[in-house]
Amino acid sequence: MMDITALGSQVAKRRSSRVPSEFGEIPGSIGYLEGLLNQATTLDEKHLMFVLILGECSRASNPEPELHYLRRQLESLPLQPILLASLAYALANIPGSGDEALTRCAEAVALARKENRQVRYSLAWQVRIALILDDYTVLHDALQGLVDDAGKQREEDSAYEFDFVDQIDAARCDAQLLARYEELA
Repeated sequence: MMDITALGSQVAKRRSSRVPSEFGEIPGSIGYLEGLLNQATTLDEKHLMFVLILGECSRASNPEPELHYLRRQLESLPLQPILLASLAYALANIPGSGDEALTRCAEAVALARKENRQVRYSLAWQVRIALILDDYTVLHDALQGLVDDAGKQREEDSAYEFDFVDQIDAARCDAQLLARYEELA
């Protein structure tokens, strides 16, 4: 078992150094964690390494390695709606990647529904991604899915989320549907 405290200390020590990579210079912490990821033998170790690497990519504000590791995470870990939604959100913020973002998010929702877990989580992220991409057809479908999901209990799902409601252009959205969603608060 890894000593998480020691690992965190090692990552922090390497964060300020810069190392060359296929994405240009990146924090040394990412290269260090990459080495540990390559040595990881269990799914738990791999999952931890991806969480830490993606955190370091986020700190560095560098979308290229973040996207690389999000894709690699999908290849390395069992498929989960949350992983697809994370990749979709990252793609939505990269110009020219909107179609893939919508596809990956639709895959997240479909998988969530199939497995009956993380459905509200995936649909809420679909709303956020639709807002970023200004796609009110997808937004409407995701809101409808959230409203239709009312009252369903799952062991693995999020509560209803409302952080995005103020960003919705009421003139472009079905007012009754939006009101029904807001009533779920």
